[in-house]
Amino acid sequence: MDHLKAYAKNATEMERSRALIKGFSNDIKMEFGLEKCAVVHMKAGKIVQSTEVRDIPTLTEEESYKYLGILEHDKILHEKAKTKPKKEYTKRVREILKTEFNAKNTVQAIRTYAMPIMRYGFGILKWSKTELRRIDTKVRKMLTKGKFHRPKSNIHRLYMSREKGGRGIIGAEDCHRQECTAIAKYLQSRTDELSAIIRECESNKKGLMEHLKPKKAGTTESIDEEHKSKWLKMKLHGNYFNNIADLPNVDMEKSNKWLNIPAL
Repeated sequence: MDHLKAYAKNATEMERSRALIKGFSNDIKMEFGLEKCAVVHMKAGKIVQSTEVRDIPTLTEEESYKYLGILEHDKILHEKAKTKPKKEYTKRVREILKTEFNAKNTVQAIRTYAMPIMRYGFGILKWSKTELRRIDTKVRKMLTKGKFHRPKSNIHRLYMSREKGGRGIIGAEDCHRQECTAIAKYLQSRTDELSAIIRECESNKKGLMEHLKPKKAGTTESIDEEHKSKWLKMKLHGNYFNNIADLPNVDMEKSNKWLNIPAL
């Protein structure tokens, strides 16, 4: 057990919980690291001070703690928690571009090494479309500087799957939609009591469950189709695919197969 969070109705009960957990840890010979612990006392929605809980420091209003990788205090600190993944994500993209991988391996590295930093908090942290689009814009500038993406190249092709003629990069906005939709579908499929409570809470605050609606929902396939549709509507960039769509005997799957060969 690596992370544990305990709740109690008052400071006295919390001290009993601390003693119980400490005793249980001693019985099974597991170290209970009190120096890594912290306590927050709340009364009527406000932070108060109390000395009843022994051996555990009390968090001040300026401090925070990390639970399962997410910064919290009396609630999730969304703005602070978003700062680190944004910096780390762009840092990793920059590191990948310095390696001078070929196009396929660059895409694979961004999807598996950089994007998971952002993906972890999707569905938990509150991200606006504006924030996500700014991140995508910043990454596109980095890709241009790294000679992976030309300034006037089509943006929609950049985010389409390579099997369908795209470059295969996953954007922060697209990844956020995919992850939130997947979590919402998972919660919708569950029948246990806890999932029902989460569903009700998310529905009341118009949170995760909103991604079950067509306007917000997004899977890899549906997002691919959205990008393709927008791409084909462009007179210049969509010209090639619009032309070959009318030609018989053109196998698009085989035509795009070379995009998945790392050596090319």
